Amino acid sequence: FKGPPPLLEGPLAVNTRLQNGRRLFTGQLHGPESFTADPEGNVYTGTVDGKLWRIHQETLTLITHMGQDLQECGSRTDYEPVCGRPHGVRLDSGGQLIVADSYFGLFSVDPQTGHKTLLLDSKTGNIPIPRLDTRPCYWTETRLTLTLTSRLDTRPCYWTATQLTDWTQDPATGQQHC
Repeated sequence: FKGPPPLLEGPLAVNTRLQNGRRLFTGQLHGPESFTADPEGNVYTGTVDGKLWRIHQETLTLITHMGQDLQECGSRTDYEPVCGRPHGVRLDSGGQLIVADSYFGLFSVDPQTGHKTLLLDSKTGNIPIPRLDTRPCYWTETRLTLTLTSRLDTRPCYWTATQLTDWTQDPATGQQHC
């Protein structure tokens, strides 16, 4: 900063709203990531055990499993290629969930029935996918392979980052941006 720091007023004003928060669904949601919400107040997320969930007020509802439903899902990363790992969740203009699973690909999921439609398998990636609202949605995956060596285990360890990015176009300039 040059000069004095900004005054703590307006959006920077001190508040205590988060001090009144409470924890919901303890022990039920394992490693949730990438939240999205619809106009009805439903919040959607995917978890480390390969499940896709709907949260409405104080109700938690399982929508679907991205892969197999095994007891071991979520216990170790070894099971992610079988159970799935929904890292990115967004809503399209038709109310369908667009889910990026690191192991299975990009899906359209009906949030009411859990029906999954494969849009792009995980081996394709990094290309634009047409959206119902005419904006492209890009699915990118970066995988870094590390070999961790110990006396007992020499398997490669995979680090995966998956992201859904909505691109919008500025009508004045025609430029696309996040």
